[in-house]
Amino acid sequence: MKAYLLGALLAASAVPAAAQKVEVASGDWSRLPLMETSVYAQIPGDAVDQIHRLVTSGQCELKGASKRRIDMTVPFLIRFAPDGSLEHVVLRDLGCPRAEGILARVVLNWAKTGTIRGAGKNNQGWYRSEISFSSTS
Repeated sequence: MKAYLLGALLAASAVPAAAQKVEVASGDWSRLPLMETSVYAQIPGDAVDQIHRLVTSGQCELKGASKRRIDMTVPFLIRFAPDGSLEHVVLRDLGCPRAEGILARVVLNWAKTGTIRGAGKNNQGWYRSEISFSSTS
């Protein structure tokens, strides 16, 4: 199911699907360098609303989320090609493919617009970062 949803996400993305891969995983990512993030890297309100609806409707149980409040931090990895283009995105496994797809769209958009990028002069390689957001109802 996750592969299908994330595959659909790639098909709908403006970035060429052949040049990127999106998946979910867990692990210790602490040894990877931190990504440079623009101060404008904000999760869109509609994405937070969609995740909140998934929780309130009972479709997803997410750590840090209840029917009244969401307070989440979701780590992710991203790999850039030598030319700076996006090659690969890995989101922390949330156990909810729909929420993972929503957050993957956010990360893909950030990479497409240059809101996130590799650190320093060499942008090639793997970097880590996270999406943090909160909401109350």
